[in-house]
Amino acid sequence: MKLVFLNGQPKAGNHLLHHFDRLFNKITFGRSTNGWVLFAAEEKIKKLVRDDFMFLRGHYEWWDFHEQLIRERNCKMILIIRDLRDVITASFRSCRLGNRANAGNDIGKFNSLYDGNQEEFIEDSILDKNKIRNSSGPLYFKNCFLPWTKVDFCHVVKFENLIGSKGGGDDLVQKEELKQVAEFIGLPQTDEWYQKTALEIYTTTAPTFVFGGKVGAWKQYFSKKNIETFEKAAGGLNRKLGYK
Repeated sequence: MKLVFLNGQPKAGNHLLHHFDRLFNKITFGRSTNGWVLFAAEEKIKKLVRDDFMFLRGHYEWWDFHEQLIRERNCKMILIIRDLRDVITASFRSCRLGNRANAGNDIGKFNSLYDGNQEEFIEDSILDKNKIRNSSGPLYFKNCFLPWTKVDFCHVVKFENLIGSKGGGDDLVQKEELKQVAEFIGLPQTDEWYQKTALEIYTTTAPTFVFGGKVGAWKQYFSKKNIETFEKAAGGLNRKLGYK
């Protein structure tokens, strides 16, 4: 069985990757970081799904032994990245909406901790202070996901390149990005398939979308102080990822 990890930091737009099982007509399994246990149950899974290909989706943090496990099993990984400012914005919106599934176990403390203070929430997220959650912070990305970008079995795809023009991106870029992903994991398709399927990836129904998942939503949330803090703490990292 060929295993492909669909991976990304929380609020990076992982739901775009989760469409791949439907698009490629393959099985997707796993919704949490505990997906590593699937290695131990691989033979059992083979008997259940009777397929030669499976996606494993989740937020898989980098550790040296995780990298070793994937390499030994000859697996591949698709890592989605997103402008780190929009990651923080999506986290803030999710908390304010009271989305417990996406905002962490401490969502009930949001009002008492921040009293609706948007600026304080964003400041804490930038600096990875652990009041609500720090998994949307730049430092968390740097420590737990950035190392994946340096391994040969991982293909990095930008959230902004997958959403197409409806989300503020580009349809031609979206099609080309999908084509590169399909070829990397070993499921190449026809040009007609890419043309038709690329448009099906974008959705406005995902609860983590900010204003329908538009690019640059952070501009409507970050204060001048937030912008200055981000630049000092993670401006260089964000530019390294290709975001100006």
